[in-house]
Amino acid sequence: MSGQDWGALALLTVKDPAEAARQVMAMGLPRQVLWLALIVVSLLNTILLFTPAIVAGLPVLLPGVLANPVPYFLLVSVGLVVMIHVIWWIGAKMGGTGSLDDVAAVMIWMQALRVAVQAVSLVLQFLFPIFTLFLAVAVGVYSLYILLHFIDQAHRMGSLARSAGVLIASVLALALAMTLLLTLVGGPMGEAIPNV
Repeated sequence: MSGQDWGALALLTVKDPAEAARQVMAMGLPRQVLWLALIVVSLLNTILLFTPAIVAGLPVLLPGVLANPVPYFLLVSVGLVVMIHVIWWIGAKMGGTGSLDDVAAVMIWMQALRVAVQAVSLVLQFLFPIFTLFLAVAVGVYSLYILLHFIDQAHRMGSLARSAGVLIASVLALALAMTLLLTLVGGPMGEAIPNV
């Protein structure tokens, strides 16, 4: 696809998320290409987040080791891989018929769009800081609507309510897994939890 095609697909995603999801899946990208794209969008996300800190000396508002680019990149990329697998697995358990590649394709495309918005926000942050805050809220809310359509199309559910069920169950499963993991390692920053 040319740059113009990607722009048209991004615009279609905003106007008709379900059709955009079908077009993304219809590309039939090989799994190796999907995972490479995942790494690229995770890397771009990291670069855009840490650019203000490097260029303008602004603080990175992340806790502990996540305030460093490498751990953050690893968290974003591994987190996206896990989220894709969880949404695919839970969707299949709830009657979805989508493949792992379909779920990966729409989720990675979603992440690519977020990176594009992040790039725009980075520029606006220096020009119109207040507007950037409103943009972030609006994008966050509308992203949820797009994500529900993407899950619905990837799993062929035919219902946004069922795709919402998949999303909620996936988030709960991830939250439970993270809680168990943090309990095992001794707390949110890997420090021992003091006795009470």
